[in-house]
Amino acid sequence: MARLPAWLTLFLWPAAAPLLAGPRESLGAMLAGPESKTIEQSIRQVQSQLKFLPPLTLGNSWVRRGYHSTYTPIPKKPFWVILDLHEAYSIDLVALVPAQGVGMVGSGYGFPQRFHIDLSDDPEFRTYKVIARETASDYPNPGPYPYVASAGGLRARYVRVHADQRWRQADNIWLLALGEVFVVSGDRNVAAGAAVHPFGGLSTRTPPVWMEENLVDFQSDLGMPIGWQKSRTHGYCSRPETVADITKWVQVDLGRITPIDEVRLLPAHPHDSPAPGYGFPVRFRVEAADEGSFHSPVILADHSSADFLNPGDNLISIPGRGVRARFVRVTATRLHDVNDPPKRYLFALAELQVFSKQTNVALGAPVQAKDALAGARPEHIAGMYPEGPTWAPEFLVDGFTSRYRIAGLSTWLLGLSERGALDRRLAGLTSRQTELRDRYRTSAAYGGMGLAVLLAVGLLIAILSSRRQRERQLRDLRARLARDLHDEIGSSLGSIRLTSQIAQISDGVTESTLQDLRDIEQVAGSTADSMRDIIWLLDTRSVSASELINQMRDVTRRLLPNSHHTLKVSLPLEDGKLPLDFRRNVLFAFKEALYNAARHSGASEVRVEIEAGTRNFAFRINDNGCGFDPAAGDRGHGLGNICNRAKRLNGEATFQSLSGEGSEVCFRVPTP
Repeated sequence: MARLPAWLTLFLWPAAAPLLAGPRESLGAMLAGPESKTIEQSIRQVQSQLKFLPPLTLGNSWVRRGYHSTYTPIPKKPFWVILDLHEAYSIDLVALVPAQGVGMVGSGYGFPQRFHIDLSDDPEFRTYKVIARETASDYPNPGPYPYVASAGGLRARYVRVHADQRWRQADNIWLLALGEVFVVSGDRNVAAGAAVHPFGGLSTRTPPVWMEENLVDFQSDLGMPIGWQKSRTHGYCSRPETVADITKWVQVDLGRITPIDEVRLLPAHPHDSPAPGYGFPVRFRVEAADEGSFHSPVILADHSSADFLNPGDNLISIPGRGVRARFVRVTATRLHDVNDPPKRYLFALAELQVFSKQTNVALGAPVQAKDALAGARPEHIAGMYPEGPTWAPEFLVDGFTSRYRIAGLSTWLLGLSERGALDRRLAGLTSRQTELRDRYRTSAAYGGMGLAVLLAVGLLIAILSSRRQRERQLRDLRARLARDLHDEIGSSLGSIRLTSQIAQISDGVTESTLQDLRDIEQVAGSTADSMRDIIWLLDTRSVSASELINQMRDVTRRLLPNSHHTLKVSLPLEDGKLPLDFRRNVLFAFKEALYNAARHSGASEVRVEIEAGTRNFAFRINDNGCGFDPAAGDRGHGLGNICNRAKRLNGEATFQSLSGEGSEVCFRVPTP
C-alpha cells in the first residue's frame, strides 16, 4: 500500500484520531469485529502451547543433506527406499525428516507429494503392514518439521518409504529426497547405520552431500533430541592448550559390567559460542573396558587416523555391539580450535550417553577426566547467567545438552511434528488477522474522514511518486545486474571461443585437442555456475545470513574442487535479512578472492573462515601458495574489485602476502 505524504497526514489525523482511542489490546477487535477477537484468542492459545514443545534447532544438513533419487519426467512413477535394520525390532514410530535444499529452494526439498510407509519381515515386501498412507491427495510440504507415523509396537526388520508421486522440481522433473529416517524402538533409533536399498539401486550420489548412508547417519536439520526446559550447565570441557595434537580423555564408570548397545556423543554449544560443535574433537576414539586403567580396552569407534567432520548440533551414535564393560572412555587425539583469542585448542562434550537396551546407564554415573576447565567464567556470561551455565566433569552425565534438557526420541519427534502443525496454524491465523484488520481499518478510516476528494488526490500523488521511485530502482538494478553478467560471463565466453578456435584448426583429434575440448567443458561448466549465482542474486526478496552462507559454501566447493580446504563458519544468533546489494557485493568479492587462491596462487591448502554477526559480516581466506605483492596493484588478481566492493558497503578489504609464503585476504563490512 502506498504511503501517504506528510502534509496529507496532517489533514487526516483529526478524523482518524477517535478510531485510535481506547485500550491498545481492544483496537483490533474494534476495527475488525468479533471474528478478529476470536482469532486473537486462538493465537494466544497456540503461542501458549508452543512454549512447552521442543524448539527446532539448526543441525548440520548443509554438509550431509541426506538421500537423493534420480530424476524422472513421469509424475506418478513409483519409487521407494527400503531400510534393512539387520534384525527385527518392536517399532514405536517412523519419522521422515525433510531435506534442506539450496538457493531459493528451502526446507522440504524433495519431500514426496503422495506416499505410504510399510513394515515387513520380508525383504521383497510380498507381505507387509501399512503404518501411514498419504495417497488420497497431495500432502502439504512439511517444511523443516518431521512427518511422524506411529507403528504401535509392530515387530519388523524392514521399513519401506514408498513414493507414489515424487516432489515436483520443475516441468517434467520429479524426484525424491529425504534428510533422515528415524525408526524408534524404545528410546533408540534402530535405523542408525541401517543398510539403505533404493529402488533399482538408483540414486543421485554426490558425496558428501547426497549419499544413501546419509539417510541413516543420525545427522539432520532437526539437531539433537531436546525438550523445552533450558539448561544451566554446558557439559564437560578440558583445559585449553596452545597446540592441537595433544591427548585428552574423559570416562564414565557405569558401576558394574553391563552390555553396551549404543554410545551417544552430544556436542557442546555454549551460549557464548555462535558455532555449534564447540570443542568436538577433530580426531578421537571411543573405548570400553572392565577396568578404569584401560590396559585392555575394546575399541567401539576409532577416528584417530583422519579428521572427523564436525557434527554441529547433531549427536553421534556409536554401536556398542553388545560389548560387556564397566567403563566407557572418549579419547581426543587432536583437539578442536575454538577460535577464541588467544588461539585455544580444547576438548568438550555436552553429554555422554551409554545405552544398555533402552536405558541410559551413564546418567548420573561417576566421571573422571585427564583434566578439566577451571577458573572464573567470562564476566558477560556470568552477568547473564549468575547461577550457570558452567563446565564440570559431572555435567557430562546430567541429562542436559548445553542449552536444553535431553528428551526421549519419541517425545522429541512427536513434539516437533506438533510444533510444525501449530506453526502452520499460527501462520494461517496471523494472515487472516492481518487481512481483517487491514480491511476494517481502511473502511473505518474512510468512513470517519469525510475528506474523500482530498484523500483521493493524496493517494494518487503517493502512488505516482512510489511508482516512479520503483521504476528508478528497477532501472538501477537492471544496470547493475547487466554489469555483473558482463564481468562474470564475458571472460568465460572469451575463453570458450579461443579454445574452440584452437581445436578447429587442428589436423586431427590429438591428445592436445582432447585436452582443449576438456578445457571447453570445464569453462562451460564454470560459466553455468556463474550464471546460477547471478540467478540466485536475481531473487529480489531479502535473504537471510544463513542462506548467503549456504551459497558461499557452494561457491567454495565449486572453486576449490582439487585443493585441500577447510571451511569454518560462525552463524549469527539472530538470522537477519540481507538486501540484494549487500549480498551481491559480498558474494562477488568472495568469489574473486577464492578464484585467486584456486587459479593464481598454486596453493595446496586453503582455509576459509566466514563470520556473520549482528554488527559485521566478514570472511578471511588463507592459502599456502606463491603469494603476491599487495603494493603492486591489481595485476590480474582482482584486488581492486575486492576493495571497491568493500567500500560500497562502508567496509574494508586488507591483503597480506609474501612472495612464496602464501597470502591472506580479509573482507569485513558492517551488517545492514
